[in-house]
Amino acid sequence: MKPNATTFNITLASCLLFRTHRKAEQLINMMPRVGVRLDTDLLIVMAHIYERNGRREELRKLQHYINDAHNLSDIQLRQFYNSFLQCHLRLGDLCFASNMVLELLRKAKEARSSFVIASMVVDVVENDGKYSCVLGFRPTSSHEESRCLKYDRPFKIYVMSYEEYLRDWNFVKLDTEAKEC
Repeated sequence: MKPNATTFNITLASCLLFRTHRKAEQLINMMPRVGVRLDTDLLIVMAHIYERNGRREELRKLQHYINDAHNLSDIQLRQFYNSFLQCHLRLGDLCFASNMVLELLRKAKEARSSFVIASMVVDVVENDGKYSCVLGFRPTSSHEESRCLKYDRPFKIYVMSYEEYLRDWNFVKLDTEAKEC
């Protein structure tokens, strides 16, 4: 019987649990010879093992697989980048760690703004292109006004709170400190 990805997931997770990280890495090196196909859970367990063994280059190689994986959940993505960041911090590479955090923050900001734009487009499409009511334009006649109320929805604009502004300002300070590294 040929072992599959589930068998390796269980075995590698038990190696992590019992702190036999070197043995787990030997099992990872054996996987291509056995012909095991990688799944997302296996990628995350491998990231934890590489992080515990201080294998920065292996984590960078694994990052390409993580970025190409289409069925990766948010939790798994956070687990991978947590392992990646912990490995660099454990090895004392603060410049790379701070650059990685800044890059992740930039990607999150882009994702947030693209989500806001996408939700605005969806609102316009749902209203059959009647965006004038959504933008706050009110018709003058009562007949047009009653027709417009049918499509009237609150316009969703992302407004940054003061706390988020302060948080962004702190990240700008972190960015300048990282560039000085």
